[in-house]
Amino acid sequence: MTGHLDEVWEDVGPDNGWLSGDGEGWERGPYWLDGLFPLAYILNDKNLIEKAKKWVEWTLSSQREDGFFGPIPDPDKKFGD
Repeated sequence: MTGHLDEVWEDVGPDNGWLSGDGEGWERGPYWLDGLFPLAYILNDKNLIEKAKKWVEWTLSSQREDGFFGPIPDPDKKFGD
């Protein structure tokens, strides 16, 4: 399931905040990536590696001048929304 979670659970799908989308942007994506990344490289699975790299590359390219990176929290959203 780890390699396909994004196909069945929209919280880690293409609209996730960690991929610059409007979806969940707190911790679900990074926690999923924590399992996906090693799985992809242990299996040497090109599709999973590309899937994981998309998340890593977006995250690294999102660093701001203040040093923080990742989605910018919406101050109007309550935790868990």
